[in-house]
Amino acid sequence: MRYTVAILLSFYTFTCIAQTTYKGQITDRSLQAVPYAIVQVEEQSNNAVYCDANGYFIIEVNKDSAKTFSFNCPGYMERRLPISRLNPNSILIKLDKTQSNAPATVLNAAKTKQDVVGDKNISNKSLVKHDKLAARIMGNYGDEYALHLKAENQGILNQVHVFVTEYAQPQTEFRIHIYSTGEDKLPGEELADTNIVVHANRGNEWINVDVSRYCINPGEGIFISAEWINGRKGTESAPSPTVAIGMTDDYDKQGSITYHRNYFNSNWEKVRKKTDGKETPINMMAYASYTYEK
Repeated sequence: MRYTVAILLSFYTFTCIAQTTYKGQITDRSLQAVPYAIVQVEEQSNNAVYCDANGYFIIEVNKDSAKTFSFNCPGYMERRLPISRLNPNSILIKLDKTQSNAPATVLNAAKTKQDVVGDKNISNKSLVKHDKLAARIMGNYGDEYALHLKAENQGILNQVHVFVTEYAQPQTEFRIHIYSTGEDKLPGEELADTNIVVHANRGNEWINVDVSRYCINPGEGIFISAEWINGRKGTESAPSPTVAIGMTDDYDKQGSITYHRNYFNSNWEKVRKKTDGKETPINMMAYASYTYEK
């Protein structure tokens, strides 16, 4: 019995020693914090964390199987560094901003017209009436939902609009992405070369983001997504701050055009809901406005 206890204690001690805590901050080259950047262990794809709003992070690493950290954030060039070169208690990572390669689009001002991609009159009232829980998405740490939209004309995207409900904590920050449509019809390349972090004030309101400077053409088909960047990874017993994005059935004629993934552990899949044994299309409450030539 004494030998068994000794072996177990030795194993426990070895496990504790192998697990190392790394702390640090991610900034740009001018030492301005990069909020909600992602720190990931390349050899352990589900071992990743978000930085906080000031760029600080803490991550636990098993040094026996982890060799490389990657540091990335929308709008910045990814960096990869050997873990062995880093001081666990004092890490400062500087990221370079990406340079946009989007070609400039010029429209004749005298011939332009404003229009909407999607539907600005969508609501979640009918869902609230029949199924309150279905009328909102309360994502977990690392979740991302993306709505697919395509404009009828070629043009320039002006604004994207995402609806935040009054539930949970509307002031919680989340990240907005705009993706191209990939060859597999899933979210593809990131089209906005900026880290777009937003939040609501009271809830039951539209978040409006000016994206006109990115020269994005919605006529090719785009995805507007919301990413849950706040919270605590792997702490089910501790409530995490979260934001509740609205869901709607007003896009039902287009079917299910919303996709979900978790950045840390799952790939894109279509969002589906079963009601009385039948599949009911529900989609994220989002749309966009754009300018095109008549």
